[in-house]
Amino acid sequence: MKMTFGVVLYCNQPPDVLVERVRLVEDLGFRYFWLSDLAHQERDTFAYLALAAVNSTRLGLGPCILHPYTRHFAVALNGMVTIDEISHGRAVFGVGIGGGIVGELGFKPATVAVMRELMLLSRRLMKGEKVDSEMAPLQMKGAYLRLRPKKMLPIYVAATGPKMLELTGELADGVFVHVGVAGPTLQFALNACQAGAARRLPELPPLDFTPFVYTSMAKDRSEAFADCRRGAGVVVKRFPQYAELVGCGPEELAALRRGGSDAEAVLTDRVVDQFSLSGRLEDCLRKIQQMGELGITHLTVIPAAKDPRSLIETFGPEVLPRFT
Repeated sequence: MKMTFGVVLYCNQPPDVLVERVRLVEDLGFRYFWLSDLAHQERDTFAYLALAAVNSTRLGLGPCILHPYTRHFAVALNGMVTIDEISHGRAVFGVGIGGGIVGELGFKPATVAVMRELMLLSRRLMKGEKVDSEMAPLQMKGAYLRLRPKKMLPIYVAATGPKMLELTGELADGVFVHVGVAGPTLQFALNACQAGAARRLPELPPLDFTPFVYTSMAKDRSEAFADCRRGAGVVVKRFPQYAELVGCGPEELAALRRGGSDAEAVLTDRVVDQFSLSGRLEDCLRKIQQMGELGITHLTVIPAAKDPRSLIETFGPEVLPRFT
C-alpha cells in the first residue's frame, strides 16, 4: 500500500530553524511541506514559504491554512502565485474558515457560502479574468491578477463539518480532513465528500482526501495521548457527533456541548486515541494501515510532540519506507 505524506509546522521558530526543518523534511522523503498561518501570533507565513521555496527542490509548498478575513483572498492568492514562481511550480493554495485567531481580530469564521465563492473567484482570477464581487469579505471591482500563474494552483480546503466536506467534494482540489483517525469518522467524511462529488466540475481532478492529524509517538502511550489531547479536543468540541461515532454516550455528548471542564473530562486516552495519530510506533503504523484500507492515499501530520524535530526524524525512516 502506497501513501503520500505531508507535514505541517508552525511559524514559531527562527528563520534558520525553519530552513533546517524544510531541508530535513525533504531529505526524509515527505512530499508536502505546509506552514501554519496564525496571522499576528506567529512569524509571517508568506515570508517563511519563500524561505522554504528557495531551500527545497521537490516539496509541494503551501499554507495550512489561510483565512478569508486576515487578508483579502485576492492578495493572498497573489502571494501564493509569487511563491509558485519562486518554487518553480510547487505552490498549493490552502484555505479554511478560520479558528480562534479570527475571533481575536474581531471576525467570525467564514461560512460555507463564502468558501464556495472564494474557490470560484480564485479560479477565475487565475484564468486572467476581471472579477467583480459584492460578497463580504471578498469584495472586488474589476480586479484581476497582473501576475498570472503558469498553471492553476491547486486549492486545498480544511474541513471538519459535513457541509464543508461536501463542498470540497464539489469544488476543491484537495481537502485537509480534520476528523481524527477512527474508521467511522473517516468513513463519514469520505461519504460527505462523495456526496459533493456528484456535482463536481468535470474539469477538476479527483479530490485529494488527506486526513490532517495531530501526531505524537512515544514508548509511553499516555505521554503521546497527552501531546495530542488539545488537537483531538478541537474536533469533538466543535462537532460532538464525531465523538458519538466512536462510542461516546449521551452524557459525554452533553458534556462536550457544555464545554469547559466538562468537555475536557471527556477527552480520555480512549477518545484521544480515536482522534489523533498517537501512541507507540506500532500503534501509529496500525492506524495508517487502517486508513489505507479505506482507500486513503495521502496523510498530513502535524507534530504535537514536545520535540517536533525528533518526531520528524523518527517518522521519516520508521514510517515512510513502509508506505512509499
